[in-house]
Amino acid sequence: MRRREFITLLSGAAIAGPQAAFAQPSSKVYRLGTLSPGAPFDDKSPNGAILVRVLAERGYTLGQNLTFDARGAVGQIGKLPALLQELNVNKVDAIVAIGYPTALAAKSTDIPTVVAFGAGDPVATGLVV
Repeated sequence: MRRREFITLLSGAAIAGPQAAFAQPSSKVYRLGTLSPGAPFDDKSPNGAILVRVLAERGYTLGQNLTFDARGAVGQIGKLPALLQELNVNKVDAIVAIGYPTALAAKSTDIPTVVAFGAGDPVATGLVV
């Protein structure tokens, strides 16, 4: 159940930004993966730093109970399946996907996926049924 709560919090953080809810302390270390069609979206990139800061405000602190595993296809969309396999092997709890190609590729995995931006209408594109 904690995984589901983490994914719900992550999607809210990615979409809504800072709010007043805080996570309960946990000894579990959550693994967050990011997938981008371009350069890796990591904790040092501008948007990645915002995501890490918002998660920290809710009790998920990088290096304590949160790890960040960033992958980027660097313009080679054909690499997406291999990158997703790496994230799956690393047992990430959730993926933040940037853009439609990455979200579509991530849909084929069993890993919960949050689309941060750039995927268009998720119902019309078939990402959400």
